[in-house]
Amino acid sequence: MALFLLVSAVALACGGCYSATGPAPGDTDEQEQFWTTQPEDVRIAALRKEMAETCPLADPAEVRAVAGVTIRYGELLREEYGLTRPPEHNNIAIALGLKHQRGRCYELADDLYVRLRALRLRTIDLHRAIAREGHLTDEHNVVIATDLGKAIETGIVLDLWRYAGKARFIAVARDHQHQWKERPITAPPPSELVADDITATHASSP
Repeated sequence: MALFLLVSAVALACGGCYSATGPAPGDTDEQEQFWTTQPEDVRIAALRKEMAETCPLADPAEVRAVAGVTIRYGELLREEYGLTRPPEHNNIAIALGLKHQRGRCYELADDLYVRLRALRLRTIDLHRAIAREGHLTDEHNVVIATDLGKAIETGIVLDLWRYAGKARFIAVARDHQHQWKERPITAPPPSELVADDITATHASSP
């Protein structure tokens, strides 16, 4: 009985009950299909376009770098951590000691935050954001990118957890499922996640 209760609790934790094949609450079938089935280059181009709209003051080279890293790093983590859908299955396996990789929503948010921070962005701010903090079933963590000095309400959500490494990206203003706020300061993510991309980021012209 104790094991059953533990599994049930963990299954509900971190984001609610999401389908293995359909859209998460608040997303459309078309959005889910795009984020999970389109080729990397198509998704990168779409993210660049959305970022250019939500972060109009940002350096286009940095927008390009953030879009590319977000999509490709999500794919890398999907493989490295063995992420599957629905994402709660990863949470259960980790909680029961069946998997030793990372993969919970706050861990993926931390991973992406550190990876993007390594770009040493000069015109884009990265925010660790949280919705429904402390809620057993609905708490969720993401990265939000904004123009430098702007509030998270103006930015774009970068979420690697909801679709198991397939990056979900949407303007905060259109993400009606969540009310995002700045995430409280926590212990820094593992330093080994940092990869310095400063040369690659600023080498190309806008």
